[in-house]
Amino acid sequence: MNKPISPTAHAIADYAVAALSIPAAAALPKKSAGVLGAVGVVSVATNLMTDHGLGVMPRIPVNQHLKVDLLTGAALLLAGYTFLRDEPRAARNAVIGVGLYSLAAGLMTQSDGVSQSTRSQLPRMKDERVLEELASPT
Repeated sequence: MNKPISPTAHAIADYAVAALSIPAAAALPKKSAGVLGAVGVVSVATNLMTDHGLGVMPRIPVNQHLKVDLLTGAALLLAGYTFLRDEPRAARNAVIGVGLYSLAAGLMTQSDGVSQSTRSQLPRMKDERVLEELASPT
């Protein structure tokens, strides 16, 4: 199945959703605010650590990040229909909306299992091996 979202586009969207979720949480009731705010902060942290080209400390492979997105999406949907059932509809819908985004983004983002940092080093690694072979006495 061709997935239409590149890891870089996914990263941009994740940063945008987090940038909107964190301040939006301030306007929500306490429980919804806690859920949405926490997800926004965790989203920023995982994005900063994901190896998708826009991470500052790339330690998490994209395919693992996508699994976290799927779990987060499922947890937000579950929270919206259970834990937050006594919250106003708009607050629940905000949490459910971010959950649906997480599920969709996790399912539609490309991941071939090769990290961006490894991919960017492949040409250099090949050149270094060629230089080593040329420099070694035969």
